[in-house]
Amino acid sequence: MMRTVITNTMRTSLGGPVAWFELPLLFYFMVHFFPPMPSGLANISLGLGVVGVLWECHRDGWRGFGRLRHPLVVAWGLFVGLMLLSLLQVPDELLRESWRRLNSDLLKHSLFALAMLLYLQSESRARRVIFAGVLACCVMLGFCLVEIIAVASKTGKLPFQRDYLFYLMFFFPFSLVAYRFEPRWRYLAFGLAVATIALAFLSGFRGAVLALLVMSLGFAILGRMWGILWAGAFLAVAGLVVLTWWFPEQANYVLAKFQQINDSGRWSGHWRPAWEMANQVPWTGFGYGHHVFSQQFGLQMNDHPWWTRAWSDRLGWLPGSPHSVFFETLFIAGWIAVISLFSIVAGIIGALVGQITRRRKELFSSPWLALSLAVLVAAVGNFLVFYQTEDPSWRTAPVIVMLAVACLRALKSPETGSERKRNPVGA
Repeated sequence: MMRTVITNTMRTSLGGPVAWFELPLLFYFMVHFFPPMPSGLANISLGLGVVGVLWECHRDGWRGFGRLRHPLVVAWGLFVGLMLLSLLQVPDELLRESWRRLNSDLLKHSLFALAMLLYLQSESRARRVIFAGVLACCVMLGFCLVEIIAVASKTGKLPFQRDYLFYLMFFFPFSLVAYRFEPRWRYLAFGLAVATIALAFLSGFRGAVLALLVMSLGFAILGRMWGILWAGAFLAVAGLVVLTWWFPEQANYVLAKFQQINDSGRWSGHWRPAWEMANQVPWTGFGYGHHVFSQQFGLQMNDHPWWTRAWSDRLGWLPGSPHSVFFETLFIAGWIAVISLFSIVAGIIGALVGQITRRRKELFSSPWLALSLAVLVAAVGNFLVFYQTEDPSWRTAPVIVMLAVACLRALKSPETGSERKRNPVGA
């Protein structure tokens, strides 16, 4: 009996029957940059998903490939091409490592993002992506909670779980959207969103806190949901008060972090060096990889005494990266790549804001509009806030771009409206 209820709930949430390749594709979507997941299992899932999407396109006469002609897809292809060309600037001794990292971070996940674009053909599949995003957030916070309990029980201190926040930044907007879009997920989605914000505060991660607050504010403005914003803030603060009562050392650290008004050495140790080195080769850059940045920093630091050498566990007293998507892109491939990337981001944000504001009444009744809101909030929070002070996730960037393209194509298609009438949400 219970098994039947769970199965029916899952089928309703996922929008009906699921093709054989959808589960591995959505599984990879959930774990595509989640370290606890074995890489072999993730790669098998990616392979099955891509083969399944191509098989479906073949069965449909390859008509789905017309989606690849979208201007944003072409622009992303040009950006990836510029990153590939940057390898020509990498010293021979670092070239192998640069290629490995570029392939792992950008090329493989651009392939996955294209597969997601070809996969997203219906409202039911848009619904499944939202569901997968919420489930991913749940899994990541579950892993984080287990680690916190394990460390706290042994040491009596809370561990700093910053790594998980890098993963949660992409999926956090899915929890926000799911709160309104699917009533059956409401309490789970609300709890996940509050837990993510509380984790960022407890870690003293100022960049993550700012990004999460911006994303929450953007969601509240576009979704006209000020009540949930204040309720979430109250619960997050209440949880922090309780936890810091038990862990006063953590409370003192967090308080000291948020009282800081400096840039934690970002300017002198990361941004300024990246800017000054990039200006030496403004149109080509030095090539892909944090190891390239560290090498150039080490070669030039004696000529730039105003640079600050920040500690890195891996590299000693050499910074590991520029800590900014702007400065990192400029250092890697020059100004053309910077202009290309931010043109793509501006195009995504502008187009999605236009669609959402014009169709606000349908925002939480249409899977496409709900997914558009999640992608928009993720693009703003990650590209414009979080990635400006932290290492950008090149694994997530192409996924944001292709999900945006899928939503824009669907919302501009007259077939979308007819599908919505045939299959109303909640039916």
